[in-house]
Amino acid sequence: MPAKAIDSLEFTGFPPPNLGEKSCVITISHSGNSITTIHAARFARSRGAYVISMVGRPDGRLAKEGDVAILDPGGRELNGPKMRSYIVTCFQGLLLSSLIGSKHTPESLKALYGTLPQAYRQSIEKMEPIAKEIAKDWAKTVDCYFVAGSGPEAGHAYELALKLLETVFVPSMGFDIEELTHGPLYALTPQRVVILLQSDARGKARLVEAAYAINAVTDRILVITEDPQAGWPGSARVVPLDVAQQPLNYLLSPVLMQLVCYYLVLEYGTNPDRSNAHSPALQEMSSRSFPPGTH
Repeated sequence: MPAKAIDSLEFTGFPPPNLGEKSCVITISHSGNSITTIHAARFARSRGAYVISMVGRPDGRLAKEGDVAILDPGGRELNGPKMRSYIVTCFQGLLLSSLIGSKHTPESLKALYGTLPQAYRQSIEKMEPIAKEIAKDWAKTVDCYFVAGSGPEAGHAYELALKLLETVFVPSMGFDIEELTHGPLYALTPQRVVILLQSDARGKARLVEAAYAINAVTDRILVITEDPQAGWPGSARVVPLDVAQQPLNYLLSPVLMQLVCYYLVLEYGTNPDRSNAHSPALQEMSSRSFPPGTH
C-alpha cells in the first residue's frame, strides 16, 4: 500500500493532498509529549484519518490522541540518544505492517520474528569487541562521518548519522547511496570515514560501486553487510551480518554503529547517556528549543 514518512511539522503545514477518511496516520513520539507530533495526530483526526500513536510511555499525551496507542514495552528510555527506542519502533512498524497484510506475509517470515531477540543478543556479543576497536581507531582522528545505505538502510543511515552528531559532536551526514554519489563524495578526505549499510540485494551493486570509488580517496570505509564476498575494496573493514536472519537483517544492521557511538563517547571521556550534560550552554539551548510543555 502507498506509504510515506513525513516530519510532524511538515505534515501539518504541508499535508498530503489525499489525507482523509481512507488514510491511516502513524504518529511517533518516544516521550509522547512532542507538541508537533500531538498537533499532527489532532490534525489527522480532524481530517477523518485513523490515527495510531507509537509512544514510549503510557502517560505521554500522544497516547490519548490517537484511535489506538502502541506502547514501547521497555518503557521510556531515559538516556539522551534514545538508541533502543529507535530499534523498538522499527520492529513495531514491521509487526504492524505484517499484521495488516497478514495474508501476504509468508509463514517462514513470521517464524523469524520470534528469533530476533536472541539474534540481537548474539549480534551485540559479536559486534561489541569490533565496536571497541573501531572507536579506538576513530576517536579524535576523524573529522567527519558519512553514512549511506539503500532502501530501509537509507533510513538507518540518517538515524545513525544523527546519533554520531548528538553524541560525538563530529559533523555526520546520512544519505541514500545514490544521493551520496551525487556530490557529497567530493567532500571526502583521508581523515573522513564512510559507513555503508547493506542488508538487501537491491541496491547492493551500487553500494559496491560507491565503495570502489570512495577507496580512491580514503581507506577508512566500514561496510556492514549480509554479503561480505560482494566485491568490497580489500582495504575496507567488512563486518558480516547473520545471513540466517534474512530478510530481517536490516533490523540488525544498526547494532554495530550504535555500539560504536557508545564507545566513541567513552573514548572522548564523556557520559554516553548524557553526552552533552557537561555543557551549560547546550542545556540552555535545549531548554530554548523545547519550552516547558512542548516535548
